[in-house]
Amino acid sequence: MPAPLAASADDVIGVWQEGDPDGSYSNFLQFGEDGTYRVSSGSLTNLEDGPQELGRFTLEGGLVTFVASDESLLCAGQSGTYEVRLLEQGRLSFSLREDPCSLRAVAGILSFVEPLSP
Repeated sequence: MPAPLAASADDVIGVWQEGDPDGSYSNFLQFGEDGTYRVSSGSLTNLEDGPQELGRFTLEGGLVTFVASDESLLCAGQSGTYEVRLLEQGRLSFSLREDPCSLRAVAGILSFVEPLSP
């Protein structure tokens, strides 16, 4: 039986990490309560200091759609849609549905890192 689909933005709010837990490589994805997202590589602090991509997201029916801002380094002004499933042990599974920007590549398993600070 497949893992359940994410039902709302509340299911994904916070910071998620893709990569090696030992830090040899990591990508970070932050979903904000205000409907914004940020993507960075390397370290968690890069989410604030130098995100590679930022923009707005919506989540409906298990599908998250990213709309990158015009200031994004990776996919400026482009949108992409992914299926999001809730896995055990605080993990999310992203599966590509449609995204013309191959650089975004938010696909795979991400682990929860921390909640957003107030």
